[in-house]
Amino acid sequence: MPAVSKVSREFYVANQAYAHELEAIEPAAYERYVDALAASAARGRVLDVGCGTGTAVGMLRARGCDAHGCDVSPEFIGRAAARTGDGFALIGADGALPYADASFDAVGSCNVLEHVETPSAFLDELNRVLRPGGSLVLATPNMLSLTWPRPRLGIANLWRIRMLNAMLLARRALAARPTHEFVTIECRLDMADFQPDYDAICLTNYFDVRRALLARDLSLRSFTATQRVHRGIGGHLLDAVFASPLGWLLGAVFVVACKPMAAAHGPRSA
Repeated sequence: MPAVSKVSREFYVANQAYAHELEAIEPAAYERYVDALAASAARGRVLDVGCGTGTAVGMLRARGCDAHGCDVSPEFIGRAAARTGDGFALIGADGALPYADASFDAVGSCNVLEHVETPSAFLDELNRVLRPGGSLVLATPNMLSLTWPRPRLGIANLWRIRMLNAMLLARRALAARPTHEFVTIECRLDMADFQPDYDAICLTNYFDVRRALLARDLSLRSFTATQRVHRGIGGHLLDAVFASPLGWLLGAVFVVACKPMAAAHGPRSA
């Protein structure tokens, strides 16, 4: 079963400051994610895993979807229900999603994978509750980005981080025996000096996400390196860059994948 470490779980469970940060995120930040889920589900049953305070679920319901959300934090779930109504559930300590197999037409997770202690098991759970033929929408930072390097513990120099990221990306891309397992790191849980993704414990990146999805027989329908919707001529040009192989080096991983009509829940053996 997937799990959030005991220390991380305690950080999220009743963290009102973190909940305020989530509520302050503009809906535009979820627009591409919500667009992809709504298009995939065609007004069907949708699950947002790691729903936070419910912004994306509310947007999906406004699109006519039967949207549900789940999270590890009772604080987040309580705020989500107060904002958008029922349909939220708490993820248990073992990380199992509280839903039956193949019970959703589309399943999504936005900026959650990087915080999960056992990402492979987490993806298994997303795959388990997704119906055959359904779509998985996965958004996560590229923690090995060369253009938007996240601060690392003990490393303040951005060029040093870029060099480290480049070496790790090359290693993940050119591994003699590719694996769908992720690289994990120690997180920093201190709201007094908090920076984006200080609470991340998984070095999510394009190559590992792609391999993990393919290992579960999920076909990749689309990839882009941005979680934002861009409009106008300039926006179309940006989208072309983000969707190209250059996107593998940029700031985010946004993937829409399709589950085959007959598929196992777990990954194939390496």
